Amino acid sequence: MEHSLSQEQLEAVWVALADVFSVPEEEYSYLAQQVNDIQLDEIKEIFFNDVAPVFTYNLVITTPELLGFDPEQVILAIRKEKEKNKSKFRKSLHKLYVAYLRWNINELWVQFESEVIKQKNSNPSQ
Repeated sequence: MEHSLSQEQLEAVWVALADVFSVPEEEYSYLAQQVNDIQLDEIKEIFFNDVAPVFTYNLVITTPELLGFDPEQVILAIRKEKEKNKSKFRKSLHKLYVAYLRWNINELWVQFESEVIKQKNSNPSQ
């Protein structure tokens, strides 16, 4: 899916969404503010296609990153992953993995999505 965002905007969204995998649910409100001006469908696509494949590991490792990720490292990691997924075979594997993630971490997405919806409802002009 092509994004309607500039590269700079997309990278800012990557950084905000990566932190969904590292901060407590109480912090989702702040993260939702960071992406409030973007359509919910687009946030969801970026979450599952760009960010989740790179940062889901943080949910299961024994020493997870708890204070958020370094923004530069987020951008580099996602760019590297996108670069790896250019062949037809890798694109197919990526699509399968994203389908698995949509099932496996759906609850995490739903929690964050509800906060985004709250933010959008509290700022209807957005």
